[in-house]
Amino acid sequence: MNRVLINCLNAVNNLLAIVLVAAGALLGYTSGQINGGGLIMVAVGALGGLLAACLVCGLLAVLIEIERHVRQLKGPTL
Repeated sequence: MNRVLINCLNAVNNLLAIVLVAAGALLGYTSGQINGGGLIMVAVGALGGLLAACLVCGLLAVLIEIERHVRQLKGPTL
């Protein structure tokens, strides 16, 4: 059951990274519409979303990878 939950967390982590980058770009687009710098603010927002995705999803990915390595060190279970 733990492996299923960890695999689900991995899938959610991948989707969360995409959502964070897209949300950053959307926020950049909306703020760019207010002051007239639409395309530049989309790029800045996407970079901010990418940074947030690296921090949040990167930490989750490292923890998932550590769990997989520990499972390999433990060996097969019957």
